[in-house]
Amino acid sequence: MSSMKTGRFIPTATGRNRKPLELPDCVHLTERCRCGILRVEECQGEHCAFRKTEAACRESRRKWIRALRAMSAEEQKKTAVKYYNGQMPWKEI
Repeated sequence: MSSMKTGRFIPTATGRNRKPLELPDCVHLTERCRCGILRVEECQGEHCAFRKTEAACRESRRKWIRALRAMSAEEQKKTAVKYYNGQMPWKEI
């Protein structure tokens, strides 16, 4: 037998593989059904502490903008220098 790979090769599925429809709605879920932020072999599903929906992500961003805009001008400048390379992306939105 030859050890050459052919274009007809179909990988076998294991019991651990999940179908995309069985996985939770999460912004961190990649197209390959893996977590985009954690170094885990597969999605942890509904029990994951880092699971975040698109709506929750938008709400989190709104809170981030609101909190930074509520700071004094001096605090905003210090934060921009320390974390955002001197830029203030919350003012552009």
